[in-house]
Amino acid sequence: DGVWFFAIGAMMNPVSIKLRDIHPMESQPGELLDHSLYWFGQTGVAEAIEAPGKSFHGVLHRVKLSDMERLDVIERGYDRKVAKAKLYQTTNDNDHDVQDNVKLLLNVTVYTRFNVDRGTHIDSLPKQRYLEIIISGAEHYGVDPHYIQTVLKDQECQPRKLPHEFKSFNANDKDETKLPYMTMDDIRQNYHGQDEDTPFCFPVNGKVLLWEGNNEGKQEWCKIHHDENTSAEMVISRILYDPKYGLPECTEDFTREHSANIENEYYEYFSAVGILKDWRVIAKIKQTYKDNDEKCQQ
Repeated sequence: DGVWFFAIGAMMNPVSIKLRDIHPMESQPGELLDHSLYWFGQTGVAEAIEAPGKSFHGVLHRVKLSDMERLDVIERGYDRKVAKAKLYQTTNDNDHDVQDNVKLLLNVTVYTRFNVDRGTHIDSLPKQRYLEIIISGAEHYGVDPHYIQTVLKDQECQPRKLPHEFKSFNANDKDETKLPYMTMDDIRQNYHGQDEDTPFCFPVNGKVLLWEGNNEGKQEWCKIHHDENTSAEMVISRILYDPKYGLPECTEDFTREHSANIENEYYEYFSAVGILKDWRVIAKIKQTYKDNDEKCQQ
């Protein structure tokens, strides 16, 4: 039978939900009753908050219990609650004790946060990337076009950074032109970080970053970059899927802008959580970009 999950954020998007290894048995557009949509945190992610008499639209996924448990891990920081949702479709299914042409009401599980402060002093508008993921998913699953236009597309957001605004890692006091080149084989063999004595590096946008923080942090980053044959671009393009750039199938399919954007994402995250000082550029790595057949920095 499974569980009806009311998706309100990235899980409304078929690409995002597939990337998280969630496989709905059924998906339909619907309306969550007695709740409103709220954006929280510095990046403005979505949650449903109780609001009697109000409602908003999203996508209902019927998922297995195992998928719901996986979602609970993915959606850390949220609390699950039961709410009432209304499907768009009509039904004459006797199991639901409704008659034809009557919209179906369902008990659904939805993510919120209990006992927290909310307000403009701590919460921000959604980022443009995140909002585009939601809009694309809403259109895919047939959410009410009027709602998409007047609520989602008219929603203010934090605009994307322009390429000239991207931040990048530098080699601190070293002349970057004098940095050595590494290969993926060098990283796999000497910088895999799988034991306490072996350092950890990963490549991003033609640079090689070395972790200089504690061993616990090293192990966390090893888990994220567990595939030693994969660049940071491949990792982050799946974690932070962006409809603007799509899903390149290999490192060589990334444009220069996309790679620079991913480097910026790392830089901003490291800065926000206070670990920027724990990373150092130690080398360059030759990288081919989709929009330039020449190897980077050769």
